[in-house]
Amino acid sequence: MSESLPGGRAVGAGQGWTWIADGFGLFKKAPGIWIAVVVILFVILIVLAFIPLLGAVATLLVMPVYIGGLLLGCRALQGGGELEVSHLFAGFKEQTGNLIVVGALAIAGWIIVMLPVVAIVGSCMNAGKTAAACSLVQSFTHRGLKVVAGKTTGVSLRRDILSMEDAGARKVLVFTDLGIVTTTPATAPQAARTILTHLAREKPDAIVLELGDGLLGLYGVNEILSQPEIRSSFSAVVLAASDPVAAWGGVQLLRDRYAIDATAITGPATDNAAAARLVEEQAGCVARNARTQAEELATIVLERMGLGHVVNGRNGTEGQARAIAAAAGGSDDL
Repeated sequence: MSESLPGGRAVGAGQGWTWIADGFGLFKKAPGIWIAVVVILFVILIVLAFIPLLGAVATLLVMPVYIGGLLLGCRALQGGGELEVSHLFAGFKEQTGNLIVVGALAIAGWIIVMLPVVAIVGSCMNAGKTAAACSLVQSFTHRGLKVVAGKTTGVSLRRDILSMEDAGARKVLVFTDLGIVTTTPATAPQAARTILTHLAREKPDAIVLELGDGLLGLYGVNEILSQPEIRSSFSAVVLAASDPVAAWGGVQLLRDRYAIDATAITGPATDNAAAARLVEEQAGCVARNARTQAEELATIVLERMGLGHVVNGRNGTEGQARAIAAAAGGSDDL
């Protein structure tokens, strides 16, 4: 411990029991206040739980703030002072920003570790992003995966997200569900975090996320990709490009500005074999058309997402049972 953590010290395993005993000792110094603090925190969490979408995200973000305040209360007791109910909110008076960052990193880390996410970005509007998203949703679903989908940026139209639902997504979310009519650079990152968090609560096998508008647009795609914790949650990134030049430029922009290597290129730039070959040669990235080469595109993305075991069908019988039940219009409960 002391070698890996500067200033740290190694202690015996028995120290763990000492910490538990010390903690109980702090409780005995002010049992009534401790109980009151826990009840108040419990009520706050219940209230947040009743707020659609944003409540769950807010809970995850502010929990480190409340915990920080309680730790200050412990310090006060250790120093001979008194524990007060106000200690519960003390984290909102100092180091608040850093504590909220801890909550945000915890959310991002959970998404990174637990869920494969494919993000579809475009060189511009009408570059085939939604077609690619629907194609992936449908292919993943046919292979027995539980898929959810979202759209993080753009203007308030539900047509695209409903198309993903028609393609087989179990749950869909769009920024409009958060009360946002049109996303901006200021609102897009938080909208993306919230959508990802709520889609993750569905415990899907994969998340398909469309970032509406283009890489250089005005709706906040750049700001989303500029956030390390969001960017790092993407297991794969598919670029929908309108033409070969846009495909080449998009790949370069993703790599140079965001350190992202595109998983595949799709869109009108791949509408014919000659153009697709040109894109692959010049951009140095595999190109597959979402409409005519849907299964090939899905296979490439699944392998990048670490789901290579479902390339030729999901392992075991659970995925097969889901696919059969879906085809029959029945329940997928096993």
